Amino acid sequence: MLLKSPGRAQEENAKSLSDGADAPSAASAPEDKKEPKREYWRTSLLFQGWYGNGLGDRIAGNNGGGPLPPGRNYGLDGVSAFRVRRSEVALDVFPQGRDAPLPGEEGSALLPPGRFDLHTMFDLARAFDGSSHQQVLQDLTVGYQFNRHLRMEVGQQRTGLTEEGSRDDSRLLTVARAVMNEDLPAKVGLVGNARDFGLALRYRYPTVEGLVGIWDDNGATQNRQDNNSQKFIDGALFYTGISHLKAGLWGGMNVLGNTPSERRDRGGATFIWQHGPHYLEGEVAYGRDYAPGAPGPGLNGSISRGAYILYAHTISRRWQFVARYEHWDPAQQNGGPLVVVTETNLQIPRINHKLHEYTAGINYYLPRDSKLQFNLIRDDTEENGAGFFGKKRTLMLINFQTGLNAPTRPEALAGAYDRTGDVLTPDTNALRIGLLLSPSLGFAAGADIAFPKLHLLPGFRTRGAVDFLGEFNAPNFFAAPGTTYAATLDQVLSISGKYYAGFGLGMYFDGQLRPGGKFFVGAQVTRNVGVEFVTHLVGFERASVALQTRVPL
Repeated sequence: MLLKSPGRAQEENAKSLSDGADAPSAASAPEDKKEPKREYWRTSLLFQGWYGNGLGDRIAGNNGGGPLPPGRNYGLDGVSAFRVRRSEVALDVFPQGRDAPLPGEEGSALLPPGRFDLHTMFDLARAFDGSSHQQVLQDLTVGYQFNRHLRMEVGQQRTGLTEEGSRDDSRLLTVARAVMNEDLPAKVGLVGNARDFGLALRYRYPTVEGLVGIWDDNGATQNRQDNNSQKFIDGALFYTGISHLKAGLWGGMNVLGNTPSERRDRGGATFIWQHGPHYLEGEVAYGRDYAPGAPGPGLNGSISRGAYILYAHTISRRWQFVARYEHWDPAQQNGGPLVVVTETNLQIPRINHKLHEYTAGINYYLPRDSKLQFNLIRDDTEENGAGFFGKKRTLMLINFQTGLNAPTRPEALAGAYDRTGDVLTPDTNALRIGLLLSPSLGFAAGADIAFPKLHLLPGFRTRGAVDFLGEFNAPNFFAAPGTTYAATLDQVLSISGKYYAGFGLGMYFDGQLRPGGKFFVGAQVTRNVGVEFVTHLVGFERASVALQTRVPL
């Protein structure tokens, strides 16, 4: 969704409402006589164009000539492809008007009590992407504001499950959403970013946000007539009373209807921490999908379960680094037949079918609701999961985005962006993220903790370090083989104002605990960004080489 519907836009960033062209200037009116501009309608636009490259494989992980895998396909076929991902046109109408904040002011843009409003959004790209279940009409809701905190909405919109899945399309930190909120079929585990027709009550207070809704389904009947008497009821509750923190619970299930009934159960939790340049987000989800009368022969349905964790570091007002790991199990049955048959009649072997996905990316924020995003993605599908997620592959996605009234970042938490980062020095508390170059390609991450009062060698400064080296071909990103953990005590020597070198000794674990060491050289590129080249000697035998970006913690 391009611009939050009025119920979800009660506390928008004022700077995203206008570029200032229509705002009264300080010269034209004294500060204490400024009157908020009354809005009667607002148009919003969003364009996202994707370029994908499978780096030798097909982007969707298929073998060509057949349908795209339903579980993780990015909507892109072939080895190299362009896609108009979104072309959204939204209109919000406030028949009796509402007061909007002046540009640059903080505060709420609230619809006065007793007022109606209309929100509609069309995605013109849906007419060309071949998705029969996702058509051009995305949102169409009528809202009524009971008071400053409570409102009702009737119509088609997102059902409100997951924070990332309810987030505006323009505000995403990665090119594609986590798999629980994208690509998955509505009847095989899709949790968030699902639209349907229904009625929702929304409550918003300074520290609490809540939703209760009743819908035809959780996305399975979008733009369609409801085909049964069942309804999907859901709720969400988020708490923001702790500075820099947002935590929430959400879930839903089918109600009413005749027995035997179709089942659509969803549940999960959200955690977001944002402080200074750091943004940490994680969500865990559960899903259950059963056809009427299931379980039964050929109709046993599926149980889904998974999670993701995302970290973003804002290097400057323009540059941001993003990394995400996610795990999704589409058929987490604990018993029953050897083959799980989903509600859509897809057969999934009951074991070794999970997806482990790793994403590393850079966001560059352009003026006026625009940005560029580059993501390098590794889809590490287990051997029996290729029919659902596509085979193992490494791919590149690039997104160019531009818009009008389309903010490019997640809504800031209280006090979240209060600095752009410390000045980086060789012994600054820092985070290191990059690539493992040998013995095979993978991820390399680490953290440095400075000990300014500890001097072990003349001219050297001391820091503690923890490192994580994970190969792409490891069966599990958090377990050996193919994964090495290290803790070392480093000695750092400054060579000049920008360059440094050093070494470290400590313990390494790669299936067994062994002593080891490392050598590194580094350089400061900007005020708060550096690069570091590291050679690890595990057990003083096998060498692992990594190239990392270094930013202050």
